[in-house]
Amino acid sequence: MISASKKLSCTKCFRISGILLFVGAVFSFCTVFDSLIGTATSPVIFIIAALILTVLAVFAYKKMSLLYVNSVRQFFVAFSAVLCTFSLLFFTDSSKSLIWIIAFVCIAYFFRGCFELEITEKLSTLCFVLSVFFSLLIFLGSQLAEYERLEFLYLPYKSMQQIFLPFSRLSYLIFLIYVLLAKILSSALNTKQCTAVCEPEGNTNYVLLFLACTAIIIICWLPYYIAFYPGVISEDSLSEVLQQLGKEPLSNHHPIIHQFFIGLCLKAADTLTAGVGLFSIVQMLFLASAFSAVIVFLKKQGVKRLVLCAVLVVYALYPVNAFFSITMWKDVPFAATSVFLCILLLNETDEKGKKGFLRAVLFVAAAFGFCTFRNNGFYAFVFGMVLIIVFNRTNRKRLALLSIITVCAVVGYQHVLFDTLGFAKSNISEALSVPIQQVARVVNIDGIDDGDENIAVLREVFPDLEQTAENYTPTFADPVKGNPKRGYALFDAEVFSNEPVRYIKSWAGLGLEHPVNYIEAFLLQSYGYWYPDINENIVGSYIIGNDLGLKSTESFETLKSALFLNSEAFIRHQPTAILGSIGFLVWVMLICAVLLCLKGHGHTASVLFCMLGLWLTTLLSPVYCEYRYIYGLIAVVPLFAAITYSKENKRGSF
Repeated sequence: MISASKKLSCTKCFRISGILLFVGAVFSFCTVFDSLIGTATSPVIFIIAALILTVLAVFAYKKMSLLYVNSVRQFFVAFSAVLCTFSLLFFTDSSKSLIWIIAFVCIAYFFRGCFELEITEKLSTLCFVLSVFFSLLIFLGSQLAEYERLEFLYLPYKSMQQIFLPFSRLSYLIFLIYVLLAKILSSALNTKQCTAVCEPEGNTNYVLLFLACTAIIIICWLPYYIAFYPGVISEDSLSEVLQQLGKEPLSNHHPIIHQFFIGLCLKAADTLTAGVGLFSIVQMLFLASAFSAVIVFLKKQGVKRLVLCAVLVVYALYPVNAFFSITMWKDVPFAATSVFLCILLLNETDEKGKKGFLRAVLFVAAAFGFCTFRNNGFYAFVFGMVLIIVFNRTNRKRLALLSIITVCAVVGYQHVLFDTLGFAKSNISEALSVPIQQVARVVNIDGIDDGDENIAVLREVFPDLEQTAENYTPTFADPVKGNPKRGYALFDAEVFSNEPVRYIKSWAGLGLEHPVNYIEAFLLQSYGYWYPDINENIVGSYIIGNDLGLKSTESFETLKSALFLNSEAFIRHQPTAILGSIGFLVWVMLICAVLLCLKGHGHTASVLFCMLGLWLTTLLSPVYCEYRYIYGLIAVVPLFAAITYSKENKRGSF
């Protein structure tokens, strides 16, 4: 440990967080007082409640010895924390407030004496910056979820409760998250060599290990395949099937490469049902092999068996993986190629990683799949590879060459092949979901001003602006686009494509006139990807109605019901519901990246730039929270969590 380190309780950021906590307590005090007096409650009751809180604060913190050694400061911090907790219990939904209190008690007990930890000022500052960032995300997300707008921006407020309670929560969160991060990061960096790493065994049969892991995962997923045979088919899936049967024109709205594999399976089987069932088997094997490749890679890195078993359990038993493996979505093979791409990138950016022609071919193949199984994958790949090459000194020329080959292959595939065969390209309105939503929010909230020059220009691409305003849904862009397949369109993509610069200028001009609406529209359209307290429907368990005679088996109804209900309970109920939160898993990846950099493994963390590109492009998607859209990132969370935990700390301290 370097000499510049000091106890956490002595750092400037810790003192700042304590001040913020006290400010939050003052806000809570004002809120409680206003509420009690406003409901004609006797002031005597309020005084008694304050005395009870004081006694509880002294008792709790004397027993736990949590904060400052100085008794006066310890009392104020203790009292502030308990008062904040009380206000959260008093003014929030009972189920969520209970979680707040449980979290507070657990943190208080778990971090007993943690402020005696030795920590550098730099690390303390980093923890504080991250805590402010995460707390702001929670603060903004909670406002959007509750009010569908940033309520704190709209004055005047009706009561002190509306003024103080949001800021009480924010300051309280900053303190708690700061403490949590300080403990996690300082503990992770406290030792130079992590005990999770050992020397790889020279006699390991990696082929056998791969096959064994694949078999274990498939066995765990097999009940889902049997119960829901031939698979899960949504509206998007049915459209792909219809295109392969020639009942709809081919379009790259659903990637052609995905439809190609669907078509192969349908042609290889005698019946449509058998063809879908065959596709489900192939997809299960592909996804399971990607997860097994993670185990093999980690084993080659010298990760111990306990960590390997934990990763295998997560991949095999997490119910979302099982359901997705039998669901005909492009996002599933995209997730598998994301895993393969990350493994190959980790090898390419490692000085000790094996190189060669075969690995180069595998890299291009995985990168090609990453770019083509989802339309935003190409942009995520280009964004990520540029940053990886810039920030990574190892193997730059080889990475640049492989990236160029991949980009050329994808461009040739998408333009030359599509133009030759006459495939329709995806609608540009998909990429314009956020701008469309921003215009729709302005006309919905502030009305239509026909005297505005920008509105007059935008009417050319929004032929029925009144209907656009009426159809506006803050978290879903499709209603304001209309449905060209059914004969009506509220956004004319063809007109926009003729003069995009002109309409972009009008869109920007409207944004300068209504900046708050534009900001809120973007946040509402994307907050499910960064706010952790969102848990929407993730898995499906049915085949959508159709005229093809395609339907799920009517056998095993008991098994089917049990699997679905248990999966829903796992995803939606605390504490496992956090594993179904996109925002939380994105936070985990960010913390992994920070820890890898602090440990001196920036080249490993740089691989996550591709995942960052995927996340950024997903923010522009038409749905505010769609688990499958970001499944490629979620699939690699166990890989990077294991690597982060297992990597040695080269720097010793930060």
